[in-house]
Order: sequence, then C-alpha cells, then structure tokens
Amino acid sequence: MNLMEALLWSLVGSLASPGVFIPALIVGWMARTPFLALLGGAAIAVALFAYGQLVGVIPAEAEIVWVAVPFMLIPPMIWALAAHFFGRWIRRQAGGDRSHPALRAIEAVIGAIIGMVVGGALGIAAGTLYVEAAQVSSFEGAAGYMVFLGFAVPGVFLGFVAGAVLGWRRRRRRAVA
Repeated sequence: MNLMEALLWSLVGSLASPGVFIPALIVGWMARTPFLALLGGAAIAVALFAYGQLVGVIPAEAEIVWVAVPFMLIPPMIWALAAHFFGRWIRRQAGGDRSHPALRAIEAVIGAIIGMVVGGALGIAAGTLYVEAAQVSSFEGAAGYMVFLGFAVPGVFLGFVAGAVLGWRRRRRRAVA
C-alpha cells in the first residue's frame, strides 16, 4: 500500500471514528465563529495524537510518517465546521426564539452525551474508591464487576438523564417581568 492510499484510508477512518466526530460535533456546535470551530477541531486532533503517543495506542514497532501527520487535522476540523454551520442554520430557522424545540432537542442530546461521559467517569472513580475502601476481592474479577456494573453503568444512566434534562431546560422560555 503506497502512502497516498494509506493516507486516504486513514482520513476515511478518522471521519468515521466516534472518538473524532463526537467531540468535534460538540465543539463545533458551541463555537461562536467558524475560526473557533476550526481551532477546536485542531485542538481535538492534537489531543488525540498526544493521547495515542502517551498511552501507547500506537504499537512500538510502528513508524510515524511525519509528513502525513498534519492531514489528521482535517477530519475533526470538517466535523467541527459542519456542526458550527448546522447550528447556525438551526438558530436562524428558530428566528431568534431561544426556546425553539429544535434547539432544545439538540442541546438535550449534547447534554446527554456529555452527561454520559461525566457520569461514567464519576461512576468509575466512585467505584474504584469503594472497591479500595471496602477491600472487595479481585477473585474472578469481582472488583472489576463491582466497579463496572455497580457504579459505572448507573453513573452513565444518571449522567444521561441529568444531561438531557439540563440541556432541555437550558433554553426554556422565561417569563418576562
């Protein structure tokens, strides 16, 4: 496989990766200008590259082709710009009505996604603290099951509900005094 073919497949894979498009959509939706959406997409690409380097997702025997690395900025920037312009279009369709149902629904979905991530992380942290404090046995993975099933899954569910409710209520119609 030559470099151009590998680069094309890498770009397609990055465009389809939830680890790329979910944060890019969230950042793009929240960006006030197209430049900030591009900047947010670039920050996501840099963070993902740094994560791959630091955590060791990339195999030790793999060789990084540094000429191709800047092309990995493209997928998150595309998703962030798409979300920015879609959000701008939705807001224009709402016609200044901040409590428009489409805006509320989209913000509820974004809130649910963020809530799931935060709830899962807090659930894992709480589960780990509980397993350490209660000295749960690791026999046959009991500690792992306790963390995952006892804390992470309920944390994801509660985060989903709380995030969706907060996202929905964020744009509710307020009474004018």
